[in-house]
Amino acid sequence: MEEKFQHIYKEFENSPDTLGILSVRKKETQESFTDFFDVIVVVIVKMETQTNVKHYDCDGRSVALHLVTEKEIFHWMITGANRKVIEWVFKGRILFNRNEAVTSLRERLNNFHAVDQEQKIGVEFAKLIRYFEDGKSLYNGLNFLDAFHHFLRALQHLARLNIIEQGRYPEITVWEQVRDIEPETYKLYQELVLGEEPLEKRLELLMIAIEFAIRSNLKIGSVHLLTVMEKRTGSWTFEELAGQREVQEYIIDLEVVIAYLADHGVIEKFEKDSSTPGVSYLNYHLQER
Repeated sequence: MEEKFQHIYKEFENSPDTLGILSVRKKETQESFTDFFDVIVVVIVKMETQTNVKHYDCDGRSVALHLVTEKEIFHWMITGANRKVIEWVFKGRILFNRNEAVTSLRERLNNFHAVDQEQKIGVEFAKLIRYFEDGKSLYNGLNFLDAFHHFLRALQHLARLNIIEQGRYPEITVWEQVRDIEPETYKLYQELVLGEEPLEKRLELLMIAIEFAIRSNLKIGSVHLLTVMEKRTGSWTFEELAGQREVQEYIIDLEVVIAYLADHGVIEKFEKDSSTPGVSYLNYHLQER
């Protein structure tokens, strides 16, 4: 199979657009890690292409080839989307490494640049607030099973936040990582999932714990957005903030983050008169830090 397998990716080695090629082979205990293919081939290229996934049969073994760009990889790293591809890049066997491009990419993924880390923390913090606030509303409406789902998602983003604060990248097995990094978060997860108390009581206690965790992480979680707001003096409208390139990775949660920061005195919300009596524009500016 090996010689025929090489024919699948050899053509990409000759392209100047190719930065690196990796392979990941299926393990019996982790079939879903490779999407149930026997082999995954990841080809890292400079330019986007219309066809980014190809499927092959190679002597009875299934092979999936994925074409990805560095830009896509870093986007997924920041947003937490497509984490499986990030894992493939981390753990795959290097087949081709033009000018150490794959090695450099892994080093950057493994050791967050300050800007990458701040933005990634901002994304996870925004999702943490979103799922917590939605879960709290569901709990107050006595929708306990739906509240359970949202609080579990909030805990996952808290766990990822804990890992990133340590300068590490959250893996798919995030609870194994966080068990050693932040045992308190891991304990909250265990109590929610395995606790013997009635669900309503577990959720009630968890709400208090997550609220405390959010407030404890308020300073570091808001750094990225506040840095964006510091780009100029004076106030911002929401529309102006939402138009900033740096916040696009968490634009869907930006409103709830701004509302939370305003409610907790991190930023100030104030009204500006409009041309219609009784109607004002809402603006935001930084509190003194």
